[in-house]
Amino acid sequence: GYTFAGWAKSASGSIEYLNSASVKNLSSKSGGIVTLYAKWTPITYTIKFDGNGSTGGSTTSVTCTYDSSCTLTKNGFTKTGYTFAGWNTLSTGKGTSYNNSASVKNLSSKSGDTVTLYAKWTANTYTIKFDGNGSTSGSTDSKTCTYDKDCALPSNGFKKTGYTFAGWNTLSTGKGT
Repeated sequence: GYTFAGWAKSASGSIEYLNSASVKNLSSKSGGIVTLYAKWTPITYTIKFDGNGSTGGSTTSVTCTYDSSCTLTKNGFTKTGYTFAGWNTLSTGKGTSYNNSASVKNLSSKSGDTVTLYAKWTANTYTIKFDGNGSTSGSTDSKTCTYDKDCALPSNGFKKTGYTFAGWNTLSTGKGT
């Protein structure tokens, strides 16, 4: 997670010598020992975000520094019929998961690396309510369905004297779907 930046004369000192620098007269004592301290610079890496089947929006990449907390960009993707459920290191959702806008640390130790996080999506559920539309008796229970999955409608339980049930429609006039 770090790159070598040079040498300093104290642990907290500034860099005085670059790597492989030529030095002279570091000690005037015969047999003197001079300790030089390695100075390190934390690497930076980029986290980019993949909508993973999104139908709209975008999410801006974020640059992070090793050993420092980094806040993930708030999700900007949308997917029709789905709710955003966080980020994952694998598009299948079977990697490491992170919450939206989570604080993360050290997702890579390679300088200039790009880490991709994939949106996780949960299919929305919805309820279909059935209206007898002038029926004279009976009822039909509501049905809960999941977006993008087939959902079998229940048998009609309503009755209307003098009429035969012809099917369901999204409008009471019969001019919808």
